[in-house]
Amino acid sequence: MTRATGDVITAAIWNHVEGFHGVLARSTADSAITAGGEQVVPLADAEDFDTDGYHSLVTNTNRLTVPTGRAGYYLVQGCVGWAAAANSHGVFIRNNAGTCLDANKRLGNASIADGMNVSVITHLAAGAYVELTAQTSVNQNLDASEVPTWFGMFLLNQDEIA
Repeated sequence: MTRATGDVITAAIWNHVEGFHGVLARSTADSAITAGGEQVVPLADAEDFDTDGYHSLVTNTNRLTVPTGRAGYYLVQGCVGWAAAANSHGVFIRNNAGTCLDANKRLGNASIADGMNVSVITHLAAGAYVELTAQTSVNQNLDASEVPTWFGMFLLNQDEIA
């Protein structure tokens, strides 16, 4: 973008984010992931914070959606808390129920509960959403009491508003 000599430098010119914008949703209850394909991780019951309505506790509770006027670059992070089990499992961040933005796969621990993290910096348009998904080789419980399951996104650089 080209600016004229003498333009006043404003937050809009520098795409500065005024204040903090983001969400941290979590699950406080144990749940189960069935063996086989990827499944969306349930996040229906709690939010630590939600500055602009990124997450709903009523509709599409598994999604984090970019509100109008908040398009930009986001740090998207999640953690799935698996119960102790020696089987392979994975955690993924997906954009609009399609593109995999990050993945973490490994063998679980039979002795202790295990948290698996994923994170990515990505550009998201207003109305775009992300989901935290999980996959396991055998039926597996998510253990909210040992390792919390959570999902968040935080605005790093907002697109210029014309």
